[in-house]
Amino acid sequence: MNRTATNRLAGRIAILSAVWSMALPLCAQEPDAKPQAVTPEPVVAAMREREAAVKTVVLELETSGRLAGGLTFVARGSLRVLRAEQREGSAVHTKVEYEFGDALSGRVESVQTKDGILVLQQDPTFGETFLRLDAATALDLEWAAATQKGGDAPFAPHPRSASPLGADLFADLALRYDLRVADKPAPEGMSGTWWIGDRKKAPGLEDGGSDLPLADRVEAFVRAEDFVLIDVQWQKSGEVMQRVLAKQAVLGSPLALSSFRLDAGGKKPVDAKDHPPTWQQIEQTLQRASQAQNGEKPPSRR
Repeated sequence: MNRTATNRLAGRIAILSAVWSMALPLCAQEPDAKPQAVTPEPVVAAMREREAAVKTVVLELETSGRLAGGLTFVARGSLRVLRAEQREGSAVHTKVEYEFGDALSGRVESVQTKDGILVLQQDPTFGETFLRLDAATALDLEWAAATQKGGDAPFAPHPRSASPLGADLFADLALRYDLRVADKPAPEGMSGTWWIGDRKKAPGLEDGGSDLPLADRVEAFVRAEDFVLIDVQWQKSGEVMQRVLAKQAVLGSPLALSSFRLDAGGKKPVDAKDHPPTWQQIEQTLQRASQAQNGEKPPSRR
């Protein structure tokens, strides 16, 4: 695979690694407006209150859509989260399989605990790799993700692990779209509310030159029983450009810390520092985050 093709693949994978999380919409967004009251406030407040109390989360997510050039994609994944008072008792396990319309496909699985992150991935560029990031590197990437709003920090914590009901995403939708309750039937077997809205006008703001489609309308369904954001559809000129669907959302089910394991078929992980492509990506990410923070160093390098 030549360098151009490799860079194109890396770009696609970077997009999917962010977008399938249901917290970073693929459809291009305008730069953040000045802080203002986020509405509908009661729903966001109820989501955040429940998120603060939930200790375990099991989600099955599917993201599908179309890039600006017309190429389709789908990413199917799962997320298990165990939240404890102390970091030592917390863990996150994610799996995702992705496929583009031109048959390019791959998968990524990761487990994060107090000891760091294990990542098993399969892609057309490097084949199968099994990597280990130590705890210090994992903390550095968490810092970088927070600095850059998670935009392009590899192996950073899954955004939904911090906002399992989808409150952060719903709040962002309320900021960018004029959300209102819609008279639309709930999905079969559920009760809840559909919210729809057109993109708010922001004179003087542009889409930042993104090659991704700028959504002009959104529809979102919030489940009544637990305020989980189940379905979000970004639209442009009446066509769905991206959809993120929580096919399963279970809160509060028992999860043992010992169950957060990654089965690599007996293979031993390679330290990320000994895998040049990965370590270069991590170093570049930390450098960008440091520049964004006026030279502040990552936590492990202070």
